[in-house]
Amino acid sequence: MICPTSPQGSSSSAIISYSGSDGFEEATTRSSSFHSPGISVVVVPSTPAGAAQTSLEIKYATSDLWWAIQGAGHDFGIITSIERLYETLKKIMNDGSPPLDVKIYGFFLIDPSISTWDPVTMLWVLQEGSTSVDSAHTGALHALGPATVDRGNGNYLDLARWTGMSNADPPCQNSGFDKTRFPIDIRSYNVQAMRKVYDHFASATRQTPGLNASLFLIEDYTLQRMKTVRSESTAYPFRTDNLLVAPVMRWQHSGGPELTQQAVDLGTELRSIIHEATGEPELHTYVNYAFGDETQKNWYGYEQWRQNRLRGLKQKYDPQHRFSFYVPIA
Repeated sequence: MICPTSPQGSSSSAIISYSGSDGFEEATTRSSSFHSPGISVVVVPSTPAGAAQTSLEIKYATSDLWWAIQGAGHDFGIITSIERLYETLKKIMNDGSPPLDVKIYGFFLIDPSISTWDPVTMLWVLQEGSTSVDSAHTGALHALGPATVDRGNGNYLDLARWTGMSNADPPCQNSGFDKTRFPIDIRSYNVQAMRKVYDHFASATRQTPGLNASLFLIEDYTLQRMKTVRSESTAYPFRTDNLLVAPVMRWQHSGGPELTQQAVDLGTELRSIIHEATGEPELHTYVNYAFGDETQKNWYGYEQWRQNRLRGLKQKYDPQHRFSFYVPIA
């Protein structure tokens, strides 16, 4: 993750968690508590054929439909809160041109402490040079009714701890898990594709509990200065992309080759859903997260001159290919 501190050396975060169907749980925060207002569901009313669908805001404490959704929701409508979440993120981050001091890092994963059925979406909203995140960047997320909210402030050194990536956190522990990513760089959230990915991840981890330590990573950072660098001036090829998302598959090594293949298949399927939704023939993958079955064009760019130059430099400076273990250019 790239999230530099401000000149003052301070930054702040708001950690916001959503259950998959948004509003299933009582919401709490360190400084206060509140109840989620409910969920949004699209239903087809009892009207003549061809009539418009209706969106209902369900207050779960008083609705009989809420009772039915818990266990038989597919028989009554489509819960649309996930779509609302990604529409909200697009607005906060100005669909690729976010405020210079704001970054969003997050993922959805299985967290039984919040939901035993749906994946939970966790978002870190980071703002540089401030002791608290401006409500202009978080207000719309709060309006969706998060299950939990946490707040904090600190400096660059706190980022790993905030985001669960410190040396003491599970991803950095040798606990018998295998882990691999399936990254893809994209220009914008495709809301329908994110919904499809969420649903497929939820279904697959229910069917194969050995994969329920996996997550789907979202990195939405400020890239304005990176985009001012001329593409041909460095080896990095994908300067028009704005977002990095990646299935992160985690499974117990003791699960054997069958579970390993299931993890690889799911990661590949999830990335394919996102790629197909872009409508682009090119697959852009972040080289540091690469799974390894991608092509050199996926890692280093599709321009032939770029590939030729990299191979020429490889031959010049590493003719014996001593540094070719990971995603080699040659």
